[in-house]
Order: sequence, then C-alpha cells, then structure tokens
Amino acid sequence: MPAQSLATVRQTSRDHLHLWMSSPKQRSTLLSRLSANGHREAVVHPHQNHLSAKSLRVSTQNIVNTRFIVLRTITDNISSQSSDGSHTDAEQDAVEWDGWPDGDWEKDFTWKQVEATKHLQVHWATRNNGGDRKGDDFATSWRDGRKSTRKCLGVIRCDNHKCERIVRPQTSARAIAKQVSCPCECGAQLSHLPCSVTSVLKTWAGGIHYINGGFHRHPRVTHVLHVSKAEEAAFRKIVENNPAIGPLGLLVGPRGLQSPGASVADISPAYLNIDRVAKDRRKLKGSNSISDDYFISEFTRFVNEHPGFVVFEQIGPVTVIAMQSRFMATLIIQDSQHAEPVNGLVSDAAHGWWRVRTSLLVISSIYSAVMHCWVPTLFSYTNGATAQHYELHFLILFNSIFEELGTNDMATLDKMFAMVITFSPASLDTYAKVSRS
Repeated sequence: MPAQSLATVRQTSRDHLHLWMSSPKQRSTLLSRLSANGHREAVVHPHQNHLSAKSLRVSTQNIVNTRFIVLRTITDNISSQSSDGSHTDAEQDAVEWDGWPDGDWEKDFTWKQVEATKHLQVHWATRNNGGDRKGDDFATSWRDGRKSTRKCLGVIRCDNHKCERIVRPQTSARAIAKQVSCPCECGAQLSHLPCSVTSVLKTWAGGIHYINGGFHRHPRVTHVLHVSKAEEAAFRKIVENNPAIGPLGLLVGPRGLQSPGASVADISPAYLNIDRVAKDRRKLKGSNSISDDYFISEFTRFVNEHPGFVVFEQIGPVTVIAMQSRFMATLIIQDSQHAEPVNGLVSDAAHGWWRVRTSLLVISSIYSAVMHCWVPTLFSYTNGATAQHYELHFLILFNSIFEELGTNDMATLDKMFAMVITFSPASLDTYAKVSRS
C-alpha cells in the first residue's frame, strides 16, 4: 500500500477515536476531515438502544448488518508481502538460524520462520529488554513495529590460560559480581569478559525484523540452554520409542541387542544434563496423557465452580471468552470525576500472554480512587485481532455498563463510554461501530 494511503488510514483511525471523546466543536472539525477522506456517512450518537443479556448474541448479528464507517484491515495480506509490496528474502529462502547470530547485518523473518526457530532463540548469554510502548505489533511496516533488544552479557572465563573453563554470566550485575568472586575449580581467579553487541528486534504484522549489532569478541558459552525444534523432535522420537526408559537410560542410551541405542546426549549438549532430560521427558509424558476433550471438560468444570465469572463464550473461527467478576462489574460505573487525567476506560491487548502467538488477552480497565490504581473490569481471551473479535469484547463491555446503569438507576451519558484504546486500527473501527449501534 502506498505510504500516502497508509498515512490516511492511520489518521482516519485516530479521527474515529477522537470523534467519540471530543466536544461538539471538535467533532465538527473531525467530521470535515473524515468527509475529505471519503467517509460521508452520518455520525449518530451511540447508546440509543439498551442491550440486554438475552439479546447479546442476536444484537451481534444485527450490528454486523448495520451501516457504519469502517476502515479496511490492511494487516491480513502483509504476511506474504513486505511494506513496499515486494516479497522479502526471508520468505523465499529456507530459514537459516543456528542460535549464534554474529556480525553486522539485518534480516526479515516471517512468523512461520520465527515459530520454526522458537522466536529466534539464541545461545549467547543475553539480557532481554521488552522494548518501548511506541511501536505496534500489528504495524504494516517493521519500522513502526514494537522494538525489543537483546544485550549480550559476554562470558566469564578463568585467568589461567591453561584452564578452558567458560561460565555463562547471569543476567544481573550483582549476580555476575557474585560469580566472579568465587575462584575457578583450578584455583585461579574468574573474570568477566563483557560484550558490546546488542541486537534489535522489530515485531510487526509481517514477522520480525532482526538487526544484529556487531561481532562477538569472546568465545561461545559451553553450557547451552536451548534446543531447536528439530532437536526437540529427535528427543521426542527416542522417548516415544522407549516409554519405559528413565532419564538415566535415555542419557546412556536404551539397551539394545548388541550395544546401547542412540543417546539423547547426541542430540544437543543441553541433554548432557540429566535434570533437563528428566524435565523434558515429564513434559512429553504429561502432554501425551491429555485427551482431545480435556480442555472442554476442564472449562466446563471451571464454569460450574465459578458461576457468573464467564459472562460470554463463543468457540469457533472467531473465539472469544469474556470473564468478569461481580466486583469488576461494580467498578465500571463511577458517579464522580477525578481531578487527574485518569477518567474513563482504558482498553489494551496483551500479546505473548498465551502460548499461541495470535491469541490475545484483551483487558478493559478503570482507575479506582479507593485502591489508587488501574483495575480490570473485563478480560477477554481472543484467538485473533480482527474486527469481529474486538466487536464482541466491546459489545460485552457496553452491555455490562448498561446493566450497571440500570441496577444503580442512573442516566446513560456518552462520557461513561469514553475510553482510550491502545491497539490496532481494527479495534478503533469496532469501538466506533459498537458505540453507534
């Protein structure tokens, strides 16, 4: 998509958000800007119809058929194209990743390649920084993506040149100081050899843009912590072929007719540790014991044990499970305003909370003057970030506001639905859509 079109889409998204949080004079200016961009639909005030719990599912379908302003979601097609419309080298080439990135280079990795490399895991000892809050995981260009960094911590080595011991540094300066305060096994002094290499990862809708920041001037650590997916598969095969063999037998090699079989230690240096072998073996044995209907039965048991906490569930192509306690619902209505800029609701989506990358934890929060902190009023599990997912979350949230207003015999005011939304353009569109409905 041309840069000018992208800028128009982003500006229109911001205008839609501000439209519902502005004064009548500001609203008129925003409407003029939207009209100039080709959006000439009449904007009506929300909350004309009261949504009851019984009509929740029916209202969802009615809203889909309602005429509303909507921006095209442009992140669906960029998994196969870069921001300038051309295919990236990483998509055309087989993934090449050995866990030891070195040198000055940068490269694009698709999400399939990221998952195949277990999120581009590295064997260097690093301190990870989650990154700033300016970027967006669903940005259409890696330059606008969420930034995170990996700072190499170097190695700890013995001052005795005849000793080849190399120790992996821990992540904090205090822990490293404690490590070097202990003598080496040979009796010599340990010293920390730092490293200046910092890698930058830009997470965006098309994958991860990886920028490696220099050469490592130190030896590799000998204690490897991570295994690749191929190594995991090889470990799984040995365990499944020898289900009665314990960790020690797997390390030595299963007994054969003439000689021991393949040892898991041959797969990766990480499996030289018998505790690691035992842990991964338990994980495999445990996962194999879970039946296909395990989640359904456990979810049913949870709902029965906590009645009223799961306020909505839909399982299918668009899966949304919304959770709200009675206490959370009582906080959603406030009859007074704070002097500080903490009024209204804040909605955000947590990425990376669940094991599946595309699943999100959507949270709507409100500031509590009693507890002096932001408190969640609605949690939603979603298996995606489309307009349909956000539509259900906001519909449930608005329905909860209506019910609390009715319980407290309060008038319905627009300001009660004002909120700050900190995620993708699809969510902004859906917020405006549900509000108008």
